[in-house]
Amino acid sequence: MGQRFAPGCSQSGVADFVSAFQARREYRAECRFRRADGEYRWILANGTPLYLEGQFAGYIGCCIDISDQVQARERLNESEQRLKSAQEFAHVGSWHWDLATDQAFCSEECLRILGQPDDYSPASEALFQMITPRDRERVRRELQASIAEKRECSTEFQVVRPDGELRNFTFSSRVLLNDDGTPRRVFGACQDVTHIRRAQEESFARQKLETLGTVANGIAHDFNNLLGAIVAQADLALAQPASASNPWEQLKTIQGAALRGAEIVRELMIYAGTESQTLLPLDISQVVRGMLELLKVSVSKHVSIEAELAADLPPVEANSARISQLVMNLVTNASDAIGDAPGVIRILTRRVSTRQEAQGNKPPNQGDQVQIEISDTGRGMPPEVRARAFEPFFSTKSTGRGLGLAVVDGIVRRLDGRIQLDSVPGQGTTVRVSLPTVETGFIPVQATAPVTVVPALESRVATVLLVEDEHPLREAVSKAVRKAGVGVIEAADGSVALDVIRDKRRPIDLLILDITIPKISSREVLAEAKSLRPEMKVFVTSAYPQDVASVSLQSPIPHFLRKPYRLSELLQLIRLQE
Repeated sequence: MGQRFAPGCSQSGVADFVSAFQARREYRAECRFRRADGEYRWILANGTPLYLEGQFAGYIGCCIDISDQVQARERLNESEQRLKSAQEFAHVGSWHWDLATDQAFCSEECLRILGQPDDYSPASEALFQMITPRDRERVRRELQASIAEKRECSTEFQVVRPDGELRNFTFSSRVLLNDDGTPRRVFGACQDVTHIRRAQEESFARQKLETLGTVANGIAHDFNNLLGAIVAQADLALAQPASASNPWEQLKTIQGAALRGAEIVRELMIYAGTESQTLLPLDISQVVRGMLELLKVSVSKHVSIEAELAADLPPVEANSARISQLVMNLVTNASDAIGDAPGVIRILTRRVSTRQEAQGNKPPNQGDQVQIEISDTGRGMPPEVRARAFEPFFSTKSTGRGLGLAVVDGIVRRLDGRIQLDSVPGQGTTVRVSLPTVETGFIPVQATAPVTVVPALESRVATVLLVEDEHPLREAVSKAVRKAGVGVIEAADGSVALDVIRDKRRPIDLLILDITIPKISSREVLAEAKSLRPEMKVFVTSAYPQDVASVSLQSPIPHFLRKPYRLSELLQLIRLQE
């Protein structure tokens, strides 16, 4: 049978034919032949059994030269193999999403990154569910918007693999259209950048440690100065003879030094972004206009302030007190840069487009922005100073704390804004703060924060349970409250507090509770107090902001005092409960 084949036929082609011949069935096989001139060609051979008068008489068929198709197929296979190798090397996978069938098809590398089997071909929602909840809806919105607008999309997110491992993805896509211009498919590529992001995070952690060292040094320096002032003034007060008059001036100095320390802590929390803010729609021009007289008396007498405040600005969602602090810090810095020489500080507010705001490789924020620009004719900054201008506790002034621009940076970051600093030695400095606008309606807000008045309650406070582990503070508060004619039960920890609360023989009208106490937590104390004495009023005190305290206690806080508070503030709140 083999003699019927032309010399050079591949053994696989011969085997296929022999098998088909023995079984008297049709055959279809690709065979490689060598022609008489020595050239190899690929043939597609087709054959069907031929029967004459019921007897098998052989095969009838045809041969087609498919050499060009085979070569094209081999080139395609080689190209696909190179693409596969490149994807594996770069950790880049490709995919496409058929919008008509809602099926997604992933390359081998994409499946490997996702930790899925080779036959994984999910609907789009299954892929979205692999994205972490923090990123899922954002990615969904961005991709759907790109489809609706027929444009490219690029973003980054995290996925959770089936084994629970988190991986970082960068993602780019393009919309492919039908002949009528409607979206047909979404084609894209994704890259596993987990190792890159981890390396960046490690580098950032090292930088944070360096900054932390700077912050620690600054805190040690400033608070040692504050403590030195407090100790010195206390020594002066204690040195007075018993018959002498009350050393009022020295005690006022002690109080002022302590309040300065509290303000430094707050400025650090603003820089870190942990200081709570109530955000409302603001007219930035209105806020700055209300500050102008204060600013003029706060700068050097040789400095003049020129303001150009735009009218009808779109609102910005911000905190009025923080915007005032931002402007005051920038103007104060500008005045210091001018020094004793005559100079000018210019304050401008305006509306700018994102096109104006795009700088270098940084993409602009979406939508229009409101910009506050403060410039001076001072001495300017050399590059090495300009590079560190926003670092906490970095200052070129011998008496400076180095928190002015760091606080500005913290405020702007909290508001999703951007800062641009331009400075030329000998020519002056310009700082531009750009804040995103609010698209909703606008209600003007006054430059000063509203004062919340605690409503008077029906019952009169006769007995207070004071839960505070800091003995000096607890002692001072107890003395002040008793002097005001109110009974006090002291508790230095949560265990003692619960014993008092559970003892129904001891009436308690008001609980003053610190959120950080030893033994039993404040959360447990508060929960049992509400259960056993629902009529009892509660004041919560903390050095943290009210929203942090509320999360810690897992409960809303109707009455809150931020430490350090004045005793007069506490007594006023107690009186309002009568």
